[in-house]
Amino acid sequence: MKNSKINELIAEHIMGLELDRGEDGTYDAVHIYKIEPMYVCRPVPDYCNDIKLAFVLVEKIGDIKISANTTGYFQIDYIDGFYHAGWGFNTNLHKSLPMAIALAALEVIKARGIEID
Repeated sequence: MKNSKINELIAEHIMGLELDRGEDGTYDAVHIYKIEPMYVCRPVPDYCNDIKLAFVLVEKIGDIKISANTTGYFQIDYIDGFYHAGWGFNTNLHKSLPMAIALAALEVIKARGIEID
């Protein structure tokens, strides 16, 4: 899955931002977030690459249990050159910490019953 698609899923389903779809059903290069009482144009945040945004995401999902099988809290480890981000043994591995966190956020989205390609 492309980073742009991951960022869009996180922005919409975790962070609660409303993204404006173009006439063809895809997102334009610049997305529109609804900020009451008006719309403001901003690019979709890059949760997959920006460490600051990744930690905003950690704060948002940190206390969420994604299934009955998860125990404990959201945690991040660095073992053998890979970041492990997730709940207990359900970790997402990646060499990039922001991407490992973004992949953990996708687990939350899946657990909410939202289908991901």
